[in-house]
Amino acid sequence: MESLSKCLWRWGMVMLSLPLVTALLCASFYWRARWSLGYAPSYGNPDPKQLDWPVHQSLVMLGLVFLLPAMLSSFCLGGVLFCRREKLRGLVCMVLSALIFGVFALLEKVQVVDEFMAWILD
Repeated sequence: MESLSKCLWRWGMVMLSLPLVTALLCASFYWRARWSLGYAPSYGNPDPKQLDWPVHQSLVMLGLVFLLPAMLSSFCLGGVLFCRREKLRGLVCMVLSALIFGVFALLEKVQVVDEFMAWILD
C-alpha cells in the first residue's frame, strides 16, 4: 500500500499541472479563433459564444475557475509534506506552486493576455 506522503506528493503534482493545461487551453482557443476569423479577436468582436465551440469554451472556463484553488491546494499540500518530514518534496511543491503563480501574475500584465482575458470573460 502506498504511503500518505506519496499520495500527497502525487496529488500536489497533479494540481501543479492544471495551470499548464489551462494555459494550453487558453492559447489553443485564442489561436483557433484567430485562425477561424482571420484576425485577432478583441473585446466584444466577436463574442466567444458566437464562435460555437461550447466544449472548448467550457474547458477554458473550468480551467480558469479552478486555477487559483489548484495553486493554493498545491501550496498547502507542500506545507503538509514539509511538516510530515518530507522536507525536500514539500519544499519543491511549495516553491513550484509559488513560481507558477508568480508567472501567471506577471503574464496578466502582458497586453495580449489581458486582451484575451477580457475577451473570453466577456
